[in-house]
Amino acid sequence: MINEAQYNPPQSGPDASFEWVEVFNCTAETIILNGWSIRDNIGSDPIPPLTLPPTGFAVIAATEEGFRANFPDFDGNIVFVDDGAIGNGLSNKGDRIILEDGVGGVISALSYGDDTSRSPHCSGVPEGHSLERSPAGSEEFVDNPDPTPGRGFSPPTPTPTATPLLTATPVPTDTPTVPPTEMPTDTPSPGSSAIPVRAIGIALAVAAVGVVFLFKKWRGRS
Repeated sequence: MINEAQYNPPQSGPDASFEWVEVFNCTAETIILNGWSIRDNIGSDPIPPLTLPPTGFAVIAATEEGFRANFPDFDGNIVFVDDGAIGNGLSNKGDRIILEDGVGGVISALSYGDDTSRSPHCSGVPEGHSLERSPAGSEEFVDNPDPTPGRGFSPPTPTPTATPLLTATPVPTDTPTVPPTEMPTDTPSPGSSAIPVRAIGIALAVAAVGVVFLFKKWRGRS
């Protein structure tokens, strides 16, 4: 099936020579593309001899020079069409891409942008992006800002946020002892006299001396 397509390369001006389509063998059998072709809404191009192993990818590019300009390190399975353009050159505004077998049967197709003739129909993508199935071989096409010719789409994995470790609050081992409150010894209890006991004793002694003195004086007069 058609798995990815870059119809609007980052080059300004005519960009047909930089376009490419990726095909994916989603079966468990080797497929030989003998007499197969790829086309757009107007033109058709025979695909050069191409063998796809099970779950294998291959790129069908317009020109080698154009493709290598954007992907100089690519070392996967790739072929180039004869006339330097896929179909009539894929329109940036909207077009269709059709993969046909050796007897003209439609194996895979899609349309994008303002061309709604094929299903699935995909929204257009910005310059330099690609349309790609996510994951490879699925029904859904996504806007891939970082095209991946020759391999499946791998969306970026969110960076996990570190969870702060909780610090246990230390439990005090020594509980301070509160000293007992000392009661004042001279503080009178409720209801008792406010006069100290010692003062009462002195007063009684003075009174006794006075009584003795008066008694002796009385006896002297008698």
